[in-house]
Amino acid sequence: MVRRPRILLVEDSVARVEWFQAWLDPRLQLLWTPDAGRAIGTVRRDRGNGWAGLMLDHDLTEQRCTDRLSGSGTNVVDAILRWVPRHLPVLVHSSNITKGPEMASRLASTGFDVTRCSFPALTERAYRAWQDEVLEIWDAY
Repeated sequence: MVRRPRILLVEDSVARVEWFQAWLDPRLQLLWTPDAGRAIGTVRRDRGNGWAGLMLDHDLTEQRCTDRLSGSGTNVVDAILRWVPRHLPVLVHSSNITKGPEMASRLASTGFDVTRCSFPALTERAYRAWQDEVLEIWDAY
């Protein structure tokens, strides 16, 4: 059985996760982490292996993080910059008007292909277009 390419989704809102899942291309699989601590642990463990892309929120307050690596999307970006290959496309969907663009800028300045679109502005069409890009890059590697 061939494993579908995975997208790491860092998002604390279950409603948003359900939205992302509902419009997910069937060739892809979501790997959901609801808080910064688990996201950082996943990034450190997997180092991008088997991932096709990343989707990032900043304000991770709806889920309670119990380990010592709690934090925000900014902390997740620090881990990504340290351990993840630069060819992975990133969708920064945070609604935080300051930190969302800051996360996107930090990633883009180091070579990541970043799409910045806050969740309220993200349409099904734009989300599907980003997934098409993810699959194109996946196929190239």
